[in-house]
Amino acid sequence: MRYARTLVEAYLYFDLAAAESGAAGDVRARTTLTEGQDAWTLRFGGADDAGQGDDADQAGQGGNRILDALQGDDADQAGQSQGNRILDALQGHDAGRDRSAPIEVRVRHSTEEAARRRGLRFGSDTSELIDAGQWIQLSTVYARRALRDGIAYAQDPSEERHRAVVADWEFARDTAIEAAKHLPEDADEIPDEAIWTPLGAETRRAAPDRFTRDRLDRDIAFYQQSLEDARRQRGGAA
Repeated sequence: MRYARTLVEAYLYFDLAAAESGAAGDVRARTTLTEGQDAWTLRFGGADDAGQGDDADQAGQGGNRILDALQGDDADQAGQSQGNRILDALQGHDAGRDRSAPIEVRVRHSTEEAARRRGLRFGSDTSELIDAGQWIQLSTVYARRALRDGIAYAQDPSEERHRAVVADWEFARDTAIEAAKHLPEDADEIPDEAIWTPLGAETRRAAPDRFTRDRLDRDIAFYQQSLEDARRQRGGAA
């Protein structure tokens, strides 16, 4: 059985699975959640039941949003082949598995409660589900969404659009932090054993510099500053 540290991580893992299979629609609408004595069990795929709970309102918006961000029209001509390779990896061209099979993940009550007490979106330790390369690619996805939502907010400065921009920058920062957790103490870059998926491996091949401590520190600082700037747009606290 796979274990996520928090409900948000579980839904984000399902987002990746939906994107890998090319599935459209709301991930939560294809997910059922059952509460047990010590843990929740989440089952994605093979059910028409609506998802339960509000814990993944920002993360579980459908894998198609991840695909859309990766397919963005802001890539220059030279980067198209690189982007296509990443899309191929994300869509599971190398996965060799039955994508129609349901996926089950458990979230222990103890790890969810500990994360909430500390204000951590994904938990304090490293993920067993999402590898370092996937976290880095996810940070790119959320940063692109933040930039696009920022353009939309400039055209229509509504509270809803502002919340979307803030949430995107928060997720960009937090997913980059998750990647940085895979850095061993005093190491300059993320080791190979922290990457175990086709998407993670392709992300590293395409942009190896993004796996260095220096680059991750700079990315996290940029996302944090962008978040603070976005919050100040409506007088929110940084």
